[in-house]
Amino acid sequence: MKHAAIRWSALLLLTALLVPAPGFAAEQETFRAPPDFRQRMQKVRTIGILSPDVKIFEITSGGVKELRPEWCDEACGLVKSAVTAEFRRFGYELKAIDPGKDSEGEVREMLALHEAVVAGILRHAYDGPGLFPAKKTNFDYTVGPIDNIVRPAGADALLMVRGIDEVSTSGRKAMQTLGILAGAAVGIITTPNMGKTFLFVTLIDRSGDLLWFNVQGGAGGYNLREPDSVSKLVDRSLAGFQEKMK
Repeated sequence: MKHAAIRWSALLLLTALLVPAPGFAAEQETFRAPPDFRQRMQKVRTIGILSPDVKIFEITSGGVKELRPEWCDEACGLVKSAVTAEFRRFGYELKAIDPGKDSEGEVREMLALHEAVVAGILRHAYDGPGLFPAKKTNFDYTVGPIDNIVRPAGADALLMVRGIDEVSTSGRKAMQTLGILAGAAVGIITTPNMGKTFLFVTLIDRSGDLLWFNVQGGAGGYNLREPDSVSKLVDRSLAGFQEKMK
């Protein structure tokens, strides 16, 4: 769990640098999908879903981040319920993917590759200094065949949801408020950093090709332990999905 938390902290940093960028903010569509998305999705009826991986960190008044496992478990349940409800509303059957001993190693390898692929997408498929225009217009990323992972559930595609949330303690909030007041008193405007929240949604077909990717979130606007907040973030993460099917 520690290594996973470190990897996702690094991904949060990369995302935090990307999302506030003028190019990202100006984009009308933040999702990425291949040009033949509609044709590929016509072959999908049942979607397997891995248990969401949500990491929630509490930021102390001293700026130290502490992983809170109990909060992570709570958020995972809420996120899974929200994405399941949304895809069922779209007309898909959702089945849980519970890797057995025979596929655990393959799932771990796929997850590690998925993180690397997401990092590449963030760098090269979104407006910014690292943009490769072809990666954006001809979205073509893969994690390799996943047939052995989805076949036991009878699924045609795999849904993966990853999230990260930073929650400030009351002491940190009080200190930041004091800092704002002190800055205002001497004519300095400061922007508090109460933490960031991001949700990554990836849909992968049996061949391993990514059919859908989106990242949504930002600073201080969401709480992955509140059902309404999770529902709003999931809704934003899947905005445009049905329109792409037309």
